[in-house]
Amino acid sequence: MISKVHIINKNKKIIDALKKLNKLKIKTLFIVDNENHLVGSLSEGDIRRALIEGKVVHDSIMPLSNKKPQSINYKELEIDNYDKTKIKKQLCYPVINEKNIILDIVYYEDLIENNKILDNYFFILAGGKGNRLQPLTKDIPKPMVKIAGQPILEILLDNIKKQNFINILISVNYKKEIIINHFKKEYKQPLKITYVKENKPLGTAGSIGLIKEKITKPFFIMNADLIYKINYREILKFFFKSESDFVIVCHYHHYQLPFGEVVCEKNKLLSIKEKPVKKYLVSSGIYLASPKIQKLVKHNEYLDMPELITLLMKKKYNINVMINDNYWQDIANLNDLKEVNADLT
Repeated sequence: MISKVHIINKNKKIIDALKKLNKLKIKTLFIVDNENHLVGSLSEGDIRRALIEGKVVHDSIMPLSNKKPQSINYKELEIDNYDKTKIKKQLCYPVINEKNIILDIVYYEDLIENNKILDNYFFILAGGKGNRLQPLTKDIPKPMVKIAGQPILEILLDNIKKQNFINILISVNYKKEIIINHFKKEYKQPLKITYVKENKPLGTAGSIGLIKEKITKPFFIMNADLIYKINYREILKFFFKSESDFVIVCHYHHYQLPFGEVVCEKNKLLSIKEKPVKKYLVSSGIYLASPKIQKLVKHNEYLDMPELITLLMKKKYNINVMINDNYWQDIANLNDLKEVNADLT
């Protein structure tokens, strides 16, 4: 599902492609017709050359596309002993079926690295009410709100499964039966899902204190209302290379001030800028924690993630920041939901 951010319809314009590419780490789009058949590819470089030659942003994307993009047949990836290292090195590939319909988009680095199953736990926070998504969350929990026809939590689990992780802990509270019943039917093997049940709201970190499993390896902690593209193994590599106790995955958020910004010293004007765009480094809601973090969270007590991180800092734990420059979208409100639906459809 998340791979759809790399797909664009053949009837779109250059400006539409630029908007998509601006959200992606790998600046390549795959072009499809109305039946999702692969008909071309388009890179940032293709657009740059076209604009230099005189094209404008409202021109069609098809004339500047590569009409014969490299692809991988899905059957090749299903062969257990298939040597993926023989695949020609390319940043990303469309995976197609016999009818040339795109089934998925895979990154070359993921193809090479994701063969081995890893048993690190994923602790997913799915207990919130999602008040800002009312009326959608009146009858269902926020993680079950659908993006392009699929629940947010299911998209998240699909991505974890695709990267060959299997151990899942889901913290639930509000309308938890809907989540539990859904995944009892939809998910069997290979994911091993266990539910951590809150009896009261415990904040964005408090439910860690309810985990009964004895965690012995670094474990992921993440919110269940996120849509993003990331390689979890890269986070693990960063964790060990930086000798971390706790990693905060972050991304840059751009915000345009709705007013003119005035900078002064005492009463003396230094500068004025009309509605400047500010760049902030913000938490992505994805963390990787040492197993020793588990014992610091008290049982059944409210705790938000910033408080936990502050506690770790006081105790001199090694906390590091990893920047993810790929697609990321928080589903905080109805406008966010509309935007991500547009990205994935």
